[in-house]
Amino acid sequence: MYNFFEEFVYIRLLIEFVRMLVKHSMNTIIEVLIFAIARGIVAGHEESLSMLIRVLAIALLLFCRKYLFKEFDFEEEE
Repeated sequence: MYNFFEEFVYIRLLIEFVRMLVKHSMNTIIEVLIFAIARGIVAGHEESLSMLIRVLAIALLLFCRKYLFKEFDFEEEE
């Protein structure tokens, strides 16, 4: 089950990376970074400090996407 989930996250990351190459928007770049960091959390077996740093990085990216993006950053995707 764990290997299946890890492969699913890897395929999802690949799809997001291709989408980033096609769309060229800040929102897709942030999403690819979030998925890459999340894959590192799922696939990695590091110590808790490393995992905490990754969780904080995801929180920072989500904060930036919610509060620092303007409406025109999302217009390219529609």
